[in-house]
Amino acid sequence: LIKSKNFLGLIVISRPLKKIYLENYNLDESKVIVAPDGADIFAQTPKLNTNSRGVNIGYFGHLYKGRGIGLILKLAKKCSWGDFYIYGGTKNDIVSVKKRALNIPNVKVKGYIEPQEVQKQIHKMDILLAPYQNKVGLKSGNLTTEKWMSPLKIFEYMSSMRPMICSDIDVLKEVLINNYNCILCNPENVNEWFNALTRLKEDYSYYQKISINAQKDILEKYSWRQRVKNILSSYVS
Repeated sequence: LIKSKNFLGLIVISRPLKKIYLENYNLDESKVIVAPDGADIFAQTPKLNTNSRGVNIGYFGHLYKGRGIGLILKLAKKCSWGDFYIYGGTKNDIVSVKKRALNIPNVKVKGYIEPQEVQKQIHKMDILLAPYQNKVGLKSGNLTTEKWMSPLKIFEYMSSMRPMICSDIDVLKEVLINNYNCILCNPENVNEWFNALTRLKEDYSYYQKISINAQKDILEKYSWRQRVKNILSSYVS
């Protein structure tokens, strides 16, 4: 493709991925444009459940190695006031996580749901988790993605008007700003995650700030429409 006479340029989702292509394919830097993934806007308002049922804390995504499920289970044990919902996974992964969560009553392993249901379930949550580990695996094997990933789920979370707690991983900081549009925590330190959850539960003005700033960034920088505009402005004169 790169050698084709019709080649205009290459779109990549992160700066480290751009570096890989520049170093390995002898491309002109101006031909490689970084355009992170994006999301549609969810028309909602910030919501924090304050009734006796507890705070709903959600994870949506794969359940295989590097996705932080173990951290969620540890966190649930420390947060008796929260109900932790885990969505996603293959049949085998779901069975495995259910076994691990058997004696943790505030963990609800819901399993796979259709993509069109994800938005509805996200809006039943009060706080969203993205506990990626320092090595983020793929279903297909040993390849890891933590150096160059731009997860769609991050942008969906940002668009939902629910605050996100996310792992402090360098490549994600191209989009995420701690204490502005999310809370970033060490993926190996469960106490940092516990403190972040507690602050969001107890400080509603902070909860609102994180939620509103995240959706504002989606609208101004990371909507699919804005992504197209950015790409076209780079290649179409």
